[in-house]
Amino acid sequence: MELRHLNYFVAVADELHFGRAAPRVHTAQSSFSAQIRDLERELGVQLLHRTKRQVHLTDAGRAFLTEARATLKQAALAVRVAQRAAHGQAGILAIGFVPSADCISFPDILRAFKKQYSEVQLELHNLTASEQVEALRQGAIDIGFMRPLRTEKAIASERIIREPVIVVLPKKHRLLSSAEIALEDVAIQNLILCSRIHAPLQHDVIIAQFRAANLVPNVSLETDHIQTILGLVAAGLGISLLPASVENLRAPGLSYRPLKKVSVQMEMAVAYRKGDPSRVLSNFLTLVRELSQRGFNVRYKGSPRS
Repeated sequence: MELRHLNYFVAVADELHFGRAAPRVHTAQSSFSAQIRDLERELGVQLLHRTKRQVHLTDAGRAFLTEARATLKQAALAVRVAQRAAHGQAGILAIGFVPSADCISFPDILRAFKKQYSEVQLELHNLTASEQVEALRQGAIDIGFMRPLRTEKAIASERIIREPVIVVLPKKHRLLSSAEIALEDVAIQNLILCSRIHAPLQHDVIIAQFRAANLVPNVSLETDHIQTILGLVAAGLGISLLPASVENLRAPGLSYRPLKKVSVQMEMAVAYRKGDPSRVLSNFLTLVRELSQRGFNVRYKGSPRS
């Protein structure tokens, strides 16, 4: 049985007249009649009562008509879904992200994409950078938001934002009397950082600044989540150095200051498999690049904030 047989049957069921039904499916009446007989032989039931003047559906015909309509509708939907998927307008996109991606308005990126591609299903995975790399290799995710990668043979990495590192302090901290904070003053405080295991690049960039200034930071706590760091700082357990876009999280009980005479830059990137043919991925990358060129919502401008 072919879909055209169902189309022929639905046409004659609607018209109850072979002469009127045949033109609807763009075929000659003699060929049309033969196709309906072939369908009945294949099913082993009579679908139509035929007389010289009238055509009526049999009980089997009425039952078959309901299913034929449903089958044709589903087949048409399958065609539309396939066509939309081919153009990246439908499908599934698995996205990995490090917790600090929230700082660059990650939810806004997803919202903008869903507004344009509502039929694409997004799967979100909170993963460290190393976990994302492995997930990309295994095909478990299609794209990841992380700090820029070192050389990876099969994975491309594109920087989407560069921003300064700022000092994050609890409210009423004594260092807030200064509009800018010297790295020397940061070094003697209890410092809370993302662990090197979970954020190696971010950790190394910060530690390198202390080494360049011949300073040894007093790292009192390390954790794997930026939100945890903010909570610990707000609780008065120390201070931290974080990307400036952390202000977008608007965590309570915190104040922010720039570093004095130190320009530490932190980067965020997207990573994906080289040569991935996915049109959904291509459309998502196009949107991220456009937003990157406009500049993400990074509030910090270098002035002190409480």
